[in-house]
Order: sequence, then structure tokens, then C-alpha cells
Amino acid sequence: MATEIITKDLNEFRTLLLEDIKQMLGGNLKQENQKWLKSYQVKNMLRMSPATLQNLRV
Repeated sequence: MATEIITKDLNEFRTLLLEDIKQMLGGNLKQENQKWLKSYQVKNMLRMSPATLQNLRV
């Protein structure tokens, strides 16, 4: 009886966890379809200033 309760709770937790992970990854999947990133996206991802980005380009 106790193992059935634990199993049901773990299965419910698993489904909730998978749904949360899918939601978190859902926003990032749109970015993966892009071939190129915009400068502001790179600056935000790497947390760098415009000057640093320009120095990396050179």
C-alpha cells in the first residue's frame, strides 16, 4: 500500500518536472532556429559591453 502511494507521488512529480523543463526550453527553441544572432543578443548572452564585442570582432 505504501509503495503504491510513493510510486503515484513520484510519477506525478516526474510529469510535473518534465512539463516545467519543456516550458523552460520552449523559449530557447525559437532562438535555435535562427542562423545568425543579433549583436544585442550576443551582448546579453555573454554579458559584455558593445566595445568588448567590437574588440572580439577585430
